[in-house]
Amino acid sequence: MFKRNVILFTFILIGVFVLTAVYAGDWSDAGYWKDGVWQTLSLPREAIDSSTNESSSSSIVVSGDAAYILGSYTDARGNNTPCYWRNGVLQNLNFPSGATETITNSIAVSGDVVFITGSYINAQNRRIPCYWRNGVLQNLNIPNGATFDRNYYNSNIAVSGDIVYITGSYNLQGNNFICYWRNGVIQNLNLPSGATEPSISKMAVSGDVVYITGSYTIQNRSIPCYWRNGVIQNLNIPSGAENCYPTGIFVSGDTVYIAGSYIMQNRSVPCYWRNGVMQNLNIPSGTTNYSTTDIAVSGDAVYIAGSYSDDDLYDMPFDSSACYWLNGVLHNLSLPDEANNPNVSTRAIVMVGDNVYIAGAGIMFNYNGTICYWRNGTAHIISIPMNFQNKYVRYTGFAVSGNSVYITATFWMQ
Repeated sequence: MFKRNVILFTFILIGVFVLTAVYAGDWSDAGYWKDGVWQTLSLPREAIDSSTNESSSSSIVVSGDAAYILGSYTDARGNNTPCYWRNGVLQNLNFPSGATETITNSIAVSGDVVFITGSYINAQNRRIPCYWRNGVLQNLNIPNGATFDRNYYNSNIAVSGDIVYITGSYNLQGNNFICYWRNGVIQNLNLPSGATEPSISKMAVSGDVVYITGSYTIQNRSIPCYWRNGVIQNLNIPSGAENCYPTGIFVSGDTVYIAGSYIMQNRSVPCYWRNGVMQNLNIPSGTTNYSTTDIAVSGDAVYIAGSYSDDDLYDMPFDSSACYWLNGVLHNLSLPDEANNPNVSTRAIVMVGDNVYIAGAGIMFNYNGTICYWRNGTAHIISIPMNFQNKYVRYTGFAVSGNSVYITATFWMQ
């Protein structure tokens, strides 16, 4: 990412100027669109950069008539302040005195209560996982002697009634453990004997049952799985399959749907599981690189958002085409000619009533690129604000409430 230097000048009485390079900022600007209209986010005078969160979860949640957006801003001295915005109005998050390297991960809203996960390094140089309830900080406990590494912390949050679920991980005596907290009480996720490299992908809650998708490695083979209230259920895969990862989960009654993909003979194969039974998604011959990104279910209809490319499996896929599957049948998602860049991938899928919304954006460094969504297969291109048209854009979140569509993004300079 490209930087700019912010220079402060100090004048000494003897006439000597001292130059101090204080911070190399991203020169980034965060905001969101509501129904295609760009909305700015308020910032204090000292802020020079702002960004919306980019994580495994969306950076935006809409509850009632309020849009809540998770992000941060930076001042000229390089101090990063995690925060959230309610309808564009800034709300700072408090940390203990002396805390450093403060970060946030995910956001959820229940009624008028806002929950946010994150972590910080305390005065004893130990990273502490935490969450906020309407801005009030609560630490999350981990076992004595355990260390918590932000690089291995894949935090999801879900709220059901009065219960708050948060996923995470920690390291103890050189071993990685994955876990979740239920109202702040830690619960480890069990693994088979000999399993290594455990990871968490997504979480869903139905009533008093929490479902968490993930994977682990055993005998150099990646095994996709999910946990139901902490009890592991393996997801079956073909013999010889490699690099199997779940990407999305949807629970309907007693039925659990999980989207994912695996590699077979140097070809990425999209699939989904219904109560643990795998079903491949049909793909045209000659294509090699398919992926799924999210899943939604309505009645008997299973929608899975994805993308595909004819690039080599292990190359960076810059030529990507968006698609979705309905009950396993492939449907391409086209873009009109005015799209700045037709190479987009799907990012999320949301169902509201009988309408299916799918978010799309360019891959990686999307210079003056395309942000879009499809409603029932019809493309809607999001207009980039004039003052940002020579910047890079990074999609960070998607939400639909009623008939309104919200998309968050961060722009930064070359």
